[in-house]
Amino acid sequence: MANKLILTEAGIIIINDKYEVLQSHRFQPGSEISLYSETKRGIIAANIKEFLLSQSDLLSDSSEVNDQSLLTILHNLYPNENFIYKTINSSNLFPLFVQSGFFNSEEEIRNFLQEFSIEYSKQQIRDVSGKEDLQIIEGINSLDELDKAINILMARINEWYGLHFPELENLLKDSNVYFKFVSLGLDRTSITEKDLSSFSFSEKKLDAIFSSAQNSKGGSINSKDLSIISILSENIINQVKVRDKVLNYINNLMNNIAPNLSAIAGPTVGARLIAKSGGLMKLARLPSSTIQVLGAEKALFRSLKSGSRPPKHGIIFQHDMVHSSPKHQRGKIARSLASKIAIAARIDAFRGTKEIDIENSLDERYREIQEKYASPVANRNNFTKKKHKKLRRSMNEKRRRSS
Repeated sequence: MANKLILTEAGIIIINDKYEVLQSHRFQPGSEISLYSETKRGIIAANIKEFLLSQSDLLSDSSEVNDQSLLTILHNLYPNENFIYKTINSSNLFPLFVQSGFFNSEEEIRNFLQEFSIEYSKQQIRDVSGKEDLQIIEGINSLDELDKAINILMARINEWYGLHFPELENLLKDSNVYFKFVSLGLDRTSITEKDLSSFSFSEKKLDAIFSSAQNSKGGSINSKDLSIISILSENIINQVKVRDKVLNYINNLMNNIAPNLSAIAGPTVGARLIAKSGGLMKLARLPSSTIQVLGAEKALFRSLKSGSRPPKHGIIFQHDMVHSSPKHQRGKIARSLASKIAIAARIDAFRGTKEIDIENSLDERYREIQEKYASPVANRNNFTKKKHKKLRRSMNEKRRRSS
């Protein structure tokens, strides 16, 4: 029978089929967590590598290994040997620890394993919490929350100041300029050219503002109301600045962590896909058909339940190629975009380098769809329904005649 190689929290043990210890290597006391973690990640320390290479007589073909990472390491060290992955019953580890000389008693083993489990769990939490794609998730979620807060406050200020000067919203289409104006806390009846000197308004625009202010249909307002409106407007201006900084942060982070995904989907759409899937690695493992409908789960399950048409796109509808295209092309473009996103996410997750001109293949496919499907084709489903309806009508007529 082939021998077994066991990776444990305290070191590596080689046993025979009778669970007798043949050789063992104890991790350096105090460094068990780091050495065990490195081995689990496929990184092998020099002394461990030396130990494994020195046991060639015990590690024959078909030897069993209890850890996948250690199995990969052994395949690299012994490319001609065929090692087998097989789990080991953990209840047998206590006597093996004692036989190998790692510990002297079961109580010592329990104390070690308890401390090891606590510290290893803490380390795993730290490693997971430190992943950069989690920063992307928190960043894009913060951006969405900022957008909601800004939009709600903008609507509120538009309505509030509109009670006093409703014509201003049509005169100042740019929201930044509008809220900068409102933040001055000006009563429309007392607006002067000096108040508007910080704006680069033309003479025509100034005349329109003064004329509208004099002939406004809005009601009067007191200084206390204007003061609160001014404070809220300044808050909106500050939040817009914060939002721009967060957006710039997400763009830079996406270009560093997921450059290929950022090139294909765009930084914000790519970040939303990462957030929806739970991480870059999870996104990379999804098929393109799932990526295509991420964010449209309600519509998907409703279609499965009712038999209605499934959604053609979810989050990726926000991509310029999809939402700016004619309706009859969106499904094909979304499908092509999702497949390119799947490839880009896998390159970012497993290779981590920018692929040169990765977006060119998507652009070519986009132009091909635009040329090939320039006009909508006849709806086959509607044609089939009309055909079945006509067939049922003729069958009913035949039944009436026969009766």
